[in-house]
Amino acid sequence: MRAFLWVSAIVLAVIGIGVGVEAGTSPSSLSSCLADMRTRGEPVAMPIPTRVTKRVQLPGNYALAPPPASYRPGSSPRTIWKQEEGPKEPTASYQLLLGRFVLSSNLPLASLNGTLVWVVRGEHLAGVFTGPLPHGMHLRMVCGFGEYFDVYNATTGRAILGYGS
Repeated sequence: MRAFLWVSAIVLAVIGIGVGVEAGTSPSSLSSCLADMRTRGEPVAMPIPTRVTKRVQLPGNYALAPPPASYRPGSSPRTIWKQEEGPKEPTASYQLLLGRFVLSSNLPLASLNGTLVWVVRGEHLAGVFTGPLPHGMHLRMVCGFGEYFDVYNATTGRAILGYGS
């Protein structure tokens, strides 16, 4: 998802499609969004790994609960951070969280409920999204901010789930 947004921005710059502003978004927010997109790919330091001590709600129907106090992950935080794909933005904020994966509904991933995981969470990520088409059917692109999280099995280091909005 993040790679798609980055490629969309390049396509817009090359073919000259205008970038619009969402309803209620100020021009300064648009310039901030575009400025953030220009930082994509610059180095971003690994966030401090954090063991969750209380429930953390994630976007969608997901959450993290505290892991057992005695649990030691088999995969290191540095290994997980290096697995993250795509260019990062220094203007975004990132978290690296250790916890027990919790699903808030009966999703097809129910077998993952309770799995000990590392979660890499990114917030305030600039991206170009397709906006509503006006009556004249002109393509409208909107620069806005989103978030994502990627879930990795804390014992094996294998990717489990990626979520972006």
